[in-house]
Amino acid sequence: QCLIPDDHEKNLKDHVSSIDSYLKAIDLFPDTLLRYFALTEQNLGVCYSAKGMYDDANTYFIRCRENANRLSDSTMIAFSDYSLALIKLYNKQDDGINVIFKQLYENKYLPKYYRNESLVELAKYHIFTSGCLDSASYYLNLKANESKRVRGASYNLMGEIFYLQGNVDSAYH
Repeated sequence: QCLIPDDHEKNLKDHVSSIDSYLKAIDLFPDTLLRYFALTEQNLGVCYSAKGMYDDANTYFIRCRENANRLSDSTMIAFSDYSLALIKLYNKQDDGINVIFKQLYENKYLPKYYRNESLVELAKYHIFTSGCLDSASYYLNLKANESKRVRGASYNLMGEIFYLQGNVDSAYH
């Protein structure tokens, strides 16, 4: 769905409003070992990511992960790891990103949607960072087999692979 400029501006304002609200709320918690405190940190990370403020997002996802670890919340830990890996990918930081997304794909605490999306992120990594198109194709095919439903992003990435391999005729199908 394409956002018209007014909607895009409204979404940015909504993120700013959300960030302001979460920052106020975080000061009101009597104890940092509450699940809601960690969720507030997670939500701040999500809002900062949506605004492209990856350093701030990184800070809050790390804090969320630390609290989730103290709370023994495996799902929140897995979501924090997924979000931190995305930030590394967006910032083109190659330090272990391949291994991180493989671990996320195998993490039973991460909801299946995010586990499958880890395969798409692995494909992106291999296309745009390592240049290993066979690996990228492998992960996209694995995602197609796992999810039984292929989304547009997967088709776009497959088209990119075909194009980079010089199989332009395959890219159109």
